[in-house]
Amino acid sequence: MVEHYVMKHIHCHTLDVIITQDTRNIVSDVEVTDHGLCDHLGRMSRDHSAVNFTATIIRPAPNHKVVSFRKLRSVDVEKVKRGITDSTILHLYSGYVDELGHAYNNGLHSLMYKNAPLCTKKIYYGL
Repeated sequence: MVEHYVMKHIHCHTLDVIITQDTRNIVSDVEVTDHGLCDHLGRMSRDHSAVNFTATIIRPAPNHKVVSFRKLRSVDVEKVKRGITDSTILHLYSGYVDELGHAYNNGLHSLMYKNAPLCTKKIYYGL
């Protein structure tokens, strides 16, 4: 933590201070103005001022991630039904469960890719 500006007021109490985490000199053009602030009774306060300054900072690059999705709401259900009836998965008569499971998985996967292709999108966050 670096104190860039300290102003002491009545009774030498520190009331106005600019503190940053950065060790570089990023604060400049410090200007202290008394705006005649009042307390809740309307009395002028002599120990509070406005501190205006310019901070020189570099905006970090935005973070992003790539998401994958399918537009399942736009799938033509009738086309999928026709694809299932026309595929070979309904006509398999193998006695092995592993082979049937593999065939069903491959058949339905290909229908999914054909009717609802995988889309990707880059999403920026932390702007």
